[in-house]
Amino acid sequence: MESGNKGSSAGSNNNQAASSAKCAAAGSSSVATGSGTMKAPGADHHISRAEFEKNPSAYFQNLHKK
Repeated sequence: MESGNKGSSAGSNNNQAASSAKCAAAGSSSVATGSGTMKAPGADHHISRAEFEKNPSAYFQNLHKK
């Protein structure tokens, strides 16, 4: 069973490396600064991915209210 876990972990690392390479090639810095975060759509900062995914429409409704 453990070998299956190692395989999926290695696959995840490969996907993450490929994603980072794509961002670097595109000149983008959209790689999150910490786990569980993402670049805020329409803004130049990072937000909690979990909070955004709970209610993305609320994020966009409040985006320009400040």
